[in-house]
Amino acid sequence: LARYCLDFALDKVPAEVKRKAALCILDTVGCMIAGSSNRVGKIVTAYALEWGKPGPCTVFGRGSGVDLESAALANGTLGHLMELDDGHRPSDNHLGCVVVSSAIAAAEHAGATGADLLRAVIAGYDVMGRAGHAVCLPRRDAPFHGTGTTGGFGAAATACSRALDAMYRKLRDHHHAYVRPNATDYRLLNRLYALHYLFPFVILGLVILH
Repeated sequence: LARYCLDFALDKVPAEVKRKAALCILDTVGCMIAGSSNRVGKIVTAYALEWGKPGPCTVFGRGSGVDLESAALANGTLGHLMELDDGHRPSDNHLGCVVVSSAIAAAEHAGATGADLLRAVIAGYDVMGRAGHAVCLPRRDAPFHGTGTTGGFGAAATACSRALDAMYRKLRDHHHAYVRPNATDYRLLNRLYALHYLFPFVILGLVILH
């Protein structure tokens, strides 16, 4: 799965899929902007600005930039607040609020291009949709919500995309800086930890599959 994300090539994606992905980005951004005027939206964006670090990443509805983690948290919440975000019926999940929020934050953090962003979003939608379809967690009377659980795969896929090379190198270097030799389990935990700031549920989704 990781190799698929790393080797994902935008030039092999049909034009129709690219247009649809661009619309998904615009639609999700619209949901984020709408959510920013909601009471909860104001709370989560205020939290991101107060506790986050200054950075290049946009918090929609606010003028100040913050770090990657804070932007992904705030925008992911904003995207779903109004319950107007897109839905993927085969997995019964909301893909955009997870994937687009993670991809935009990672792209701004890495200084990526619009094409890089598009590639990351398509990879994220594909991976999260397939993972969600495979497990298809029920939305009611279940211990885990599908979007929050399989969302970890979508968020991780956006960072694994080779289009976001700077982000990829940051994740790789973060991992190598903390790995202890000959400690297989610890290396695995550090790989999971290196992804934690992309979306609050990324570790949960990966651990459940493992």
